This record gives sequence, C-alpha cells and structure tokens, in this order.
Amino acid sequence: MSKDRHIEALVEKFLDGRTTNAEEQQLYDWFAISNVPEEWADLKAMFAWYSSGMPENSVEPVVSKPKFSLSLSLRRRIVAISSAVAVVVIAMVTWISSREVNIYKGSYIIEQGTYCDNLDYIQEDIEALLEQADEIERRSNQLMALAD
Repeated sequence: MSKDRHIEALVEKFLDGRTTNAEEQQLYDWFAISNVPEEWADLKAMFAWYSSGMPENSVEPVVSKPKFSLSLSLRRRIVAISSAVAVVVIAMVTWISSREVNIYKGSYIIEQGTYCDNLDYIQEDIEALLEQADEIERRSNQLMALAD
C-alpha cells in the first residue's frame, strides 16, 4: 500500500473515531511535514491543531470564504422591482380573466327581410337553432350507424 493511501485510510479511521493513539501520532507526524498534497491542506491545519493540544485560541486564523452580500440599497431596488413586476402580473391576470367572452358576438338573423344583430333579442333564437342542429346531428349519426 502506498504511503498516501495508507495515510488516507488512517484519516478515514480518524474521522470515524477508530484510530489508536499510535495511529494518531503517525498522522500528526505525517501532516507536520511541509509537502502535503494540496487537497489535504485543510487536514494539515486540523492535525496541527490536534497535535498542539487543541488550544482554544489558535495562532492560525480560521479562513472562511467571503460571504456574498448585497448592499442595502441594491436589496431595496431588487425588492421594489420584484414588487412592481408582481403587481403588473396580477393586474394582467385579473384583466384577462375578467374580460367577458360572448360566444354569440357577431351573430345576426334576417327575419322577414330585416337584419337584426341585437343579441338580447336573438339569443333565444340562436340557442333554439343550436338545439335543432344537435338533434339533426344525432339523427344522422344514428342513420350512419344503421348503414354500417
């Protein structure tokens, strides 16, 4: 087993809490060398802390990734723009859904030679004609079924 793989196995054992004192000392000694692989740099700092007796105030500062923060004015702009977009979307949805759709718009009849497009007057006639058309369609479907 190569030295790196052996150390990797010991690190896994250490993190699982299964190492002996001798194995831990071996890890402390190995991580004390200067040429530790880059991917184990964090482990080197951790093992240095353990080997020094785990002091509460470590000499080496903990390096953390800088947090991404937005300035207050930028956050306010984002909230204002988001609110405006939400208001516009709600207004459009309300306007579209409130529009009354009349399926008979544009309908007309010619009764005794007179053109009439007053929907209040002709709506009953339109509905009666639609019922008649449905009845004719039902009869034709029955006749087609008999012909087959």
